[in-house]
Amino acid sequence: MIISPRSRFTFCAAIACAAVVAGASSGHANARSMRGGIHGRLTSGQTTGTVNPGGPMQPAGGIQRGARMALHKQSSLLSMIHQVNIMEIKAGGLAGRLGGTAGVRSYGKMLVRDHTKCDHMLLKIARQENVPILKPRQLSARKRHTLKKQMRQMAALKRLHGASFDKKFLSAMARDHKKAIAMLEKARPAMRYSHLSAFLNKTILVLKKHYRMAVKLEHKEHGVAMR
Repeated sequence: MIISPRSRFTFCAAIACAAVVAGASSGHANARSMRGGIHGRLTSGQTTGTVNPGGPMQPAGGIQRGARMALHKQSSLLSMIHQVNIMEIKAGGLAGRLGGTAGVRSYGKMLVRDHTKCDHMLLKIARQENVPILKPRQLSARKRHTLKKQMRQMAALKRLHGASFDKKFLSAMARDHKKAIAMLEKARPAMRYSHLSAFLNKTILVLKKHYRMAVKLEHKEHGVAMR
């Protein structure tokens, strides 16, 4: 059979088109196969890492443990600050009732005002960020020991009044605020990039103000050397 040039051209073109269509179908099938394979591995749990752009894959379990540890640290810190606020509000109330001088009574009112405001801010942040506030019994043994010492100190202050109250009270305020400042400054670097950073900075400034005023009153009213 003799095929004309025009017929040969048409025949070749048809073969070429069939090859393109077949190649495209094969490509789609491969793509579907690859997607199915990736999806299958992801859903079956075989792929258990998170891709870090520019770096190696990080195990998902490690990331989750890190997130849990960060949340625990935030929860522990906020819970301790919350307990300190409660103690300082109570101490300020005692100073308002039992203080022997106008300076001590005024200082007590300032404690109540500032620590009430601080605690409201703390609880608001905790709610917004879903950070649980722990009860005292849920804190670490060292933190529980610190709180028990402060409760015993508060009980001792209740038995005093006038000048004897002022001296013990101001000494305790200077000492306790210094310790609280040290605790927050130690915790601050770990919270540098978290929502707690601004709150900690403000709280430290307030505590430093309370510390300076306690030391100043000690010196003014009881002749205690400036610390």
